[in-house]
Amino acid sequence: MAEKIIFTEGIVDAGVVEYILGKIDCHKIIIKNQDPGYYKHVILNKTMIEKKTREAECCIHACGSKSCIKSVFETEIKSSDFNDNVKKISFLVDADSNHDDTLKEILKILSDNGFEIPENNSSGKVFDIIDKKSGKIYKTGLFLFPNCQDNGILEDLCRKAIAHNHSKHILEYFEDEIKKFDSSNRVKSPSKAILQTYFATMPEITYSPKVALREKYLDMKKFDKLKTFLEEFIK
Repeated sequence: MAEKIIFTEGIVDAGVVEYILGKIDCHKIIIKNQDPGYYKHVILNKTMIEKKTREAECCIHACGSKSCIKSVFETEIKSSDFNDNVKKISFLVDADSNHDDTLKEILKILSDNGFEIPENNSSGKVFDIIDKKSGKIYKTGLFLFPNCQDNGILEDLCRKAIAHNHSKHILEYFEDEIKKFDSSNRVKSPSKAILQTYFATMPEITYSPKVALREKYLDMKKFDKLKTFLEEFIK
C-alpha cells in the first residue's frame, strides 16, 4: 500500500490531481477508480495492476461520489497494510452548495473512525491527525474545490483557467443561452456544460480537464493554490 493516499469524488478530479502531482515530481502514482462501470470496456492486466500498486508512492481513489468517500476510506483503514504503510491522507472534494457543511462532513468521517483532529483544521491546510487507538500520527490535508473558500466544484476552477481568448465570445454566448434556458434549473451543472463547450472549440477536442491542462487549453497558473497544497502534502 502506498504511503500517501488521496480520496477524490471522481475520475475527472483524480486526473487533475495526478497531472499536478506529476508537475511537482511525484510520479509513482496509481488511480483506483471505485466505479465498477468505469472498467466495463477496459481490459485489465491484473499482474500489472498489482505491480503498479506495490510500487506506487501515491494512490488516488476516485470514489465515484462524495457519499462514497466514507465507505472507501473505511475499507482502506481496515486493511492490515494501512497502519504499517500509510503516512499521509488527503481529501480533495467539491464544496458544492455549502463549503462549511462539506468541510464538516469530511472531518466527521475522520472523527467517526477514531481520529483526533486539531482545532487548526480548515480547507487548504495540511495538519496532523492522531489515531486514538494506535497513537499513530498521519499528515492530513483537505482541499475543497474550487478554491478552499467559495462554494462550487472543480469545473468552476477550470472555467477561470480558460486560456484561449478567441473562444471567449462563444462561451459568453453559450453562458447567456444557458441562463435563458435554465430558468427552471434543468441544467444540473452549467460550469461543466460551458467547459465542455470550450473544449469543443479547441484544435484537438477533449473531454478531460487533465488533457486540457497538458495541451495548455487551461492556464496552469490558476491552479497554483492546488499545486501549493499538494506540494505541502507530499513533502
